[in-house]
Amino acid sequence: MPTSTGGGGAPVSYEDAVGAAYAADGRIVLIDPSGTRSSRYNPTTGVFESADDIDELEGGLPLAEVVAAATVDGSTYLFDAMGRVTIYDRGQGTFSPPDDLSEVLEDSPLSSVGAAFGLGTQLFVFNEGGSSYAAYNASTETWSPVYSFATDFGGGGAPIASVGAAATLGDGSIMLFDRSGAEYCIYGGNGTFSDDFDITELGDGSLSFNETPGD
Repeated sequence: MPTSTGGGGAPVSYEDAVGAAYAADGRIVLIDPSGTRSSRYNPTTGVFESADDIDELEGGLPLAEVVAAATVDGSTYLFDAMGRVTIYDRGQGTFSPPDDLSEVLEDSPLSSVGAAFGLGTQLFVFNEGGSSYAAYNASTETWSPVYSFATDFGGGGAPIASVGAAATLGDGSIMLFDRSGAEYCIYGGNGTFSDDFDITELGDGSLSFNETPGD
C-alpha cells in the first residue's frame, strides 16, 4: 500500500512491485499493489512510461482501484477488491458500468479474483491467493474446472509458487508475477518456464509508480 513520506501535502511513495497487469496495444499496463497507480511497459524496447493515477486509466476508469485485469478478444476486464468488474471495449473506447463478478462472469467457480490474463477467447482467472485458476471461454460462456497453479499450470514446475498478476505478451507467452509482485517469470508454452527474476530486472529497470515532477 502507498505510505506517506511526510505531512502537509508531501509526496506519497508507492511500492515498485506489480499488483495487476494486462496487455494493451502492444504494451503491458502494470498496476501497483495498492491498485491506484499504473504505468505502461513496452516489452520490445524495455521502456516504462511515467505513472498515472488509476482514475486516468484508459481515459477514465470507473473503479477506485484495480486488483486484477486481462484483455480478451478486444475487451479488457478490470476487477476491484470489492468483487466488481468493468469491461473496457478497446474498439469503442468505452467502459461498461461496474457490476458484481457473479453477474459479469456467471457461474464462476472462484469467489474472488486475484490475477487474470487473456489468451485468445479465454480469460484465465486466479483466486485471491494465486494458487488456483480456472479458464472462462468468452465465446461459449463456459468454465473449465479449477486447477492448481503449482501442479497443473504448464504441467507444473513454475519457479514461482503463486500468481499475483499476469499478462500475455505479443508472442503468446505469459508474463507471471508472484504474489508479492516483486518477482516474475515467463511461461513460453509447452511446459517451458524461464527462471524467476527480480522486478528490478524487468525492462530497463526503471519501473516506478511514484509521481514525477509536474504530475
